[in-house]
Amino acid sequence: QRAGRSTIPATIQNITPQALLEVALVENVQRRDLNPIELALAFRALADAGRTQEEIGQQVGLERPTIANHLRLLDLSKEAQEDVECGRLGIGHAKALLQLANPERRRWLRDRILAEQLSVRAAEELARDLSGPRAERAPAARGAPTRGVDPNLRALIDQLEAHLQTRVRIHA
Repeated sequence: QRAGRSTIPATIQNITPQALLEVALVENVQRRDLNPIELALAFRALADAGRTQEEIGQQVGLERPTIANHLRLLDLSKEAQEDVECGRLGIGHAKALLQLANPERRRWLRDRILAEQLSVRAAEELARDLSGPRAERAPAARGAPTRGVDPNLRALIDQLEAHLQTRVRIHA
């Protein structure tokens, strides 16, 4: 009425409740303001409704690997998912975390990414180090202060390691 029209173009469809759910999910996914976790949850709902990743991708206009990467975000801890939702962690950081199977190592890397505001590249490098052959030591032992080490010195070592992307030892 405000537009001064007496009719509007519309299509009336008889849709089953299941199909209505899928249509609503696809429409929501196509909105631009969804965060990656919301997208992942929508993709999971579509997958639970019997859609393959390929079909979901076709419905929402994304490639299958993008759908798979979003679904993998749901393997993160709730804490890390909240970080992705709030923008404290990007998708690249989340993918670096997902390189690690060990939950303690994931938590340690997440904390380090947030504390030092690491780039995605730095996070990926640390993830490779933690999952590679040199990763026998627990993550807590890699970055935690050891007995007798001054906390200020430990902080300096951590900063140097983050900046140089290599292990740093200071000998006095």
